Amino acid sequence: CKCVRPFLTISEKALALAQAAGNRQRQEILQRMIASVIESIEGLIKVQEAELTALDQAAQTADYTGRDAAMIELSRNTLAVIDLLAAGGAEMSNITANVDRAYDAQVRAITALRREFLDEDAVRTHEEGSLEMLRRALDDAQAMAEHGAMLSNGSRPRVGYVASVRSLDLLAERLDQPQTLEIVAERLSGDDDTILYSFEVGAGGRALLRGRAAVVLRAGVGP
Repeated sequence: CKCVRPFLTISEKALALAQAAGNRQRQEILQRMIASVIESIEGLIKVQEAELTALDQAAQTADYTGRDAAMIELSRNTLAVIDLLAAGGAEMSNITANVDRAYDAQVRAITALRREFLDEDAVRTHEEGSLEMLRRALDDAQAMAEHGAMLSNGSRPRVGYVASVRSLDLLAERLDQPQTLEIVAERLSGDDDTILYSFEVGAGGRALLRGRAAVVLRAGVGP
């Protein structure tokens, strides 16, 4: 005899409702966290840009007094953002990796600033590396927020992250162009949990990068 259970028991229904409510709550928390992360990274970028300007001014007089202290303060604030990202789990992994790299570059800049014979070029290289990683982290965070908003259809956005990138064509040596970067994405296929996009990055009417990306939604969240 083939038995079929067409209905859930009361306890199973209650459990399913509780899980759904828990998922919605987690998504709302993650979206608020993403907004906070974006704001925090934007603040770090402004400070790092200001430090690069201060480094230019210091180089003119060869007086680097206070530059190490300013970078130490920036590195502490960067660590605070890393702690915030850690609470987001796997969904924030790409953002966390870039902020981690920014922090490492800041530490190297501080070390270079404290050497007896200061190498201004080395300091600049490390601080520019920090800025580049922070900008990448911001791009990832904004893409996560925009992706969730695009799929929300008026409801609260869902959280997702880029799981893989394939068929990547590099059409330029660098992405940091003087013109504003433009990103176009087209949904190719997908379901409630995974979506495949084609995308192209361009600037000034010229394509710089194109490929396909798989985005996983609600990673680490139960059914």
